[in-house]
Amino acid sequence: MQRRGILLAIGLVIMGPLLGRGFAASGPAREETVTLEISGMTCGSCVATVQSALESVKGVKEAKVSLENKEAVVKYDPDVAKVEDLIQAVKNARGMSSYDAKVKKE
Repeated sequence: MQRRGILLAIGLVIMGPLLGRGFAASGPAREETVTLEISGMTCGSCVATVQSALESVKGVKEAKVSLENKEAVVKYDPDVAKVEDLIQAVKNARGMSSYDAKVKKE
């Protein structure tokens, strides 16, 4: 009986910090939305390339890219990703042409 108690205590010491990570104790993730003006897109392939680049940024929850409006609407967790990270991802995207991004003034 005493051995079981010792094993339980050891298990809690080892696993305790891991169990608290990423659960309600850390609070709900925040969400912000930013609209980026995207230049350099000329076709559907460009849209897919830019969208994929944005979605690959850690903290991005959703990215909707529009060729017609030349913009991307991105929902992200500001505690994980920054607007500068999103802009850099667009600039680093490798497609048929080079792309640029800036925050759209509304």
